[in-house]
Amino acid sequence: TEDFLEKAEEHCRKAIELDPKNPDNYVHLGMSLRDQEKPDAALALLIDASKKFPASEWVLSTAGDLKASKKDFGDAYELYKKAAAADQKSVRSWLGLAKSAHQLQKYPEAISAFQKACALDRKTSIHFRSAASDLKRAGNLKMSTQYLDAELQCE
Repeated sequence: TEDFLEKAEEHCRKAIELDPKNPDNYVHLGMSLRDQEKPDAALALLIDASKKFPASEWVLSTAGDLKASKKDFGDAYELYKKAAAADQKSVRSWLGLAKSAHQLQKYPEAISAFQKACALDRKTSIHFRSAASDLKRAGNLKMSTQYLDAELQCE
């Protein structure tokens, strides 16, 4: 599979060379780099692409995913916020925004983003429950209840 991943990277680089204005090519290369266990190179590429393509929800949310995987929730939050603004019907962006806002203890914003994700796809309500459980375990019963109340509106 190592040969396959190297070939994939090669093809992705060729795609960028042939069509440098297509943001999807950068996401494919970023994911290829990530899959080769080159997360720093993938992140650098996608952060650069997010500046070149500030209206690409996929570039922004994928960069947000990589930042979140490194537990850099502040940067992830900003990227998801831009991604959700770029495509207000993107469940992925709203969910990423909700999760990163939750990690940053921006609970009202997290609830709002969870609700937007849930309005687009009711299956995302499970993430409400997971976040509410985290809050309950941390002893924040008031906010946990607010999350659960908001989740009930989703179903």
